Amino acid sequence: MTEYFTDKSLDIKEFKFWTLALNSNQSYLGRSICYLHTYKENITELTDEEFLELKAIIKKWQDALTKLWKPDFWNYSQLGNATPHIHFHFVPRYKEKRTFDGAEFVDERWGKNYNPSPARPVDKEFVDKIRLAIQGAL
Repeated sequence: MTEYFTDKSLDIKEFKFWTLALNSNQSYLGRSICYLHTYKENITELTDEEFLELKAIIKKWQDALTKLWKPDFWNYSQLGNATPHIHFHFVPRYKEKRTFDGAEFVDERWGKNYNPSPARPVDKEFVDKIRLAIQGAL
């Protein structure tokens, strides 16, 4: 399991089937992860209910980030190479820099694949501010 499944301090909100958590690498402001509570490795194993809830979570996350930082585009990925437990990466994309709490965020790969992205190490206190902002906007 990765830190996102064990470090509850990154959790933004728990839903019936999924948990939405902040990615500790904020190379893209608001970058998040959504992981399934039940261990499954293959996306075809998801129930209709799980899919519908995931769709609702994506909508809520997009609405929250739109209120906060107005991303210009959205990327989603479900790979599972390092961690086969079903989870999705939610990556907001920005044409121009964004500022949050005095820190600037620049999407240096705008118009390109979001990965590989340079890691943006931020301290736990700052990550918590981002997490709480999203949580408050949901």
